[in-house]
Amino acid sequence: GTTLDKHSIRCFKCQKRGHLSNNFPTSSGQQGIQSFMTDVSCLTLSKQDSVEHIKHMIPKSWLLLDTCTTRSVLNNKNKVTSITNCKEDKFLKLHTNGGPAFFKQMAKLKLLPLNVYLNETSMATIISFSDVCDIDGIK
Repeated sequence: GTTLDKHSIRCFKCQKRGHLSNNFPTSSGQQGIQSFMTDVSCLTLSKQDSVEHIKHMIPKSWLLLDTCTTRSVLNNKNKVTSITNCKEDKFLKLHTNGGPAFFKQMAKLKLLPLNVYLNETSMATIISFSDVCDIDGIK
């Protein structure tokens, strides 16, 4: 798996560096929300973080739920099935903080009933909150 340098991460809860919010130290010495939330982590990025630095900070196993993204895009083919090449008129070109990103494959997400774009060199797996809300039974 990917290991993170504790000094490069910032807690979403207290904004201090060195731990994630799911490992927030409480006054009783126990870990905070970790006791009832598993597999949820928060990572705060600063404007000074370079694209290459961010790319190495976000583990490929993470799915990021984004309220601003209009398309669900993945960088991890282990999270999908039924990978197909898109016809040229169906390629997805996104303009990101890291520059343009091209997605030339579609796939079905294993975790949710969503069709997603796939590019293994992209920065992260980002799931559109809008796509999730469109799933039958979610609203």
